[in-house]
Amino acid sequence: MRVSAGFFILEEAIGQAPVRKDDMSTLRGMMLAALVGATLAGCSKNDQPGAGAPAASGQTQTAPPQTATPAAAVPGQSFRSLDASRNSRVQTPREAVVRDAAAWAALWAEHAGPEGALPSVDFGTEMVIAIFAGSKPNGCYTSTIEAIRAGDGKLTVQRVDTVPGPDAVCTMMMTSAAHLVALERSDAAVEYSIETRTLK
Repeated sequence: MRVSAGFFILEEAIGQAPVRKDDMSTLRGMMLAALVGATLAGCSKNDQPGAGAPAASGQTQTAPPQTATPAAAVPGQSFRSLDASRNSRVQTPREAVVRDAAAWAALWAEHAGPEGALPSVDFGTEMVIAIFAGSKPNGCYTSTIEAIRAGDGKLTVQRVDTVPGPDAVCTMMMTSAAHLVALERSDAAVEYSIETRTLK
């Protein structure tokens, strides 16, 4: 008797004694076990995809996470305050951009009066931006330059104005807020972004 490809083959030489009944039962059990084992082995091999095999139809393949590219920040423009006052002599709301000494002297005299000491500005490397809130009925009205941004070929002045809320306690006196700053000289156009905040 020998095993070939999972099957048992009984070889009887001519003249040998016949196979006994007990032996036949044993052979049938062994043949059945071999068939079952061979079937299970073949199923297991077919169920395991090879390395690098594509996913079966209907299965979802997860793509690697993508790293977002941060947006470029708009650069801030540094500046220094020349004057921040609530008592400017400029009584009407306006903005001003000054790039030469003569215009600066005239604007300062209009703002502070002839007796006010003119702040030094080097117009070879600097320029002046000024905002004026105009005449207001109480001290809760203010106007300041909070930031200056450079981008898209222009300078954007972020201006913040405050106004009184219904429960705000304000000094009862006429005011005219102004803020004048010096910054690095630029020939770019100047725009203003105004934010109004209510005092509570």
